[in-house]
Amino acid sequence: MAIRRVRSEVDRRQFGHVRVWREDLAAIVSTVSEVATDIKLATGDFMFDSVEDLAEVKSGKVDVFVLTAAAGNIKLKLGLKVANLAITDPDLRTRGMATEIERILRMRKRRIRHLLPYVVFVGLGILSGCAAILGGIHPTIFFDEEKSVSALGSSVFGGLLGVGFSLMVGLGMSSMPKNSAIVHTQTHEQAPPWGKRNKDALVTNAIVSLVFLVIGVLVGYLLPK
Repeated sequence: MAIRRVRSEVDRRQFGHVRVWREDLAAIVSTVSEVATDIKLATGDFMFDSVEDLAEVKSGKVDVFVLTAAAGNIKLKLGLKVANLAITDPDLRTRGMATEIERILRMRKRRIRHLLPYVVFVGLGILSGCAAILGGIHPTIFFDEEKSVSALGSSVFGGLLGVGFSLMVGLGMSSMPKNSAIVHTQTHEQAPPWGKRNKDALVTNAIVSLVFLVIGVLVGYLLPK
């Protein structure tokens, strides 16, 4: 008695958090075209014939990009809460196609979680600096017996703000979907990512935050008691 598969096999690939541009979508379509000819492209409520048609989208981005082929057996979906590929009844050719799509999208990974230490560091740096300044300046207008209480209160206040800030950032990061895609209708050269456009400003802000932290600590400890 021969064993037969009751349900169709489905090869599912998850891509994590990615950011793709028009040339990436063109490379994906070209890869799929090597194993299927009936390729259909859509973005939300609209269908189009070529990736180059996306250049007509004035917003510069689309919420979702869907590619289907092989009578629906190949389906790629990239959107705000999804970034995956499903292949029904895969063979060696379609598995190879999926691996190539993974390679293309791997180069467009967004390192979202790596931003968390930077955000927390800058936020706590600013809050600590403010707390140190308050703890150093504020007590000088009071009598000696009130200095320690005021300094302690400022430190506790700064600490609570720092913890609250960290919790809000942590909760925001943990609630993010496991897979997502930002789909640009322009090329990478026409629309570089935010971090690349604002790299100098980010570095400047980090340095300024550190300087204010140092100044705050110095003011808190060096002002006359």
